[in-house]
Amino acid sequence: MQLFILSVSLVLFVFYAALILYYAISWRSIPVFKHTSITGQPPTFSIIIPARNEAQNIKACLDSICNQSYPKELYEIIVVDDHSTDNSAAIIQQYKTQNVKLISLSEHIDTGLLNSYKKKAIEIAIAQSTGEMIVTTDADCYAPENWLQKLLLSTNKQMQLLLQCLLCTIAATGL
Repeated sequence: MQLFILSVSLVLFVFYAALILYYAISWRSIPVFKHTSITGQPPTFSIIIPARNEAQNIKACLDSICNQSYPKELYEIIVVDDHSTDNSAAIIQQYKTQNVKLISLSEHIDTGLLNSYKKKAIEIAIAQSTGEMIVTTDADCYAPENWLQKLLLSTNKQMQLLLQCLLCTIAATGL
C-alpha cells in the first residue's frame, strides 16, 4: 500500500513539475507588447500641470520636465494657471520657446462657480491636449530625467499583462 501511494505521489509530482515547466516556457514565449502610435513611432505625451500660486516651485518643475530624455518633439507641456495671485504666470511664460503652453483658468470659467478648480483645470487642459498619452503632475513636483520613458515602459508592461489576462480568460471560457 505504501509503495502504491509513493508511486502515485511520484507520478503526480512529475506531472506537476512538467506543467509548471510548460507554463514557464509558454509565459516567456509571449512577445513583449510595445506601445507605438498609428505612425509606428513612440507615442506623444501631453503633460498637464495645474498650478495655483506656485511661483516658488514652478521653475524647478518645468526645468525637470523640459530636460526629459524622451524626444522633445514627442511631448507637450500644458500648465493651467488656477487664478494665481503671485507671478506664476510670468515664470511660465519664460518657457514658451520650450513647448510649454499656458492656459489661464480665469479665461474659461468664472470665479466662485466651482467646487474643484483643479479638476476643471485638468479637464480644460485635456480638451486642448494633442498627445496620445496624458499624464499629470503637480507644480511642486520634480520629474526625473527618464520619467516619460519609465511611464511608457510601465504602460507597456501593464498592457502586456492585460493582454495576457484577456487571452487566458478567452482560453478558459472558450470564446
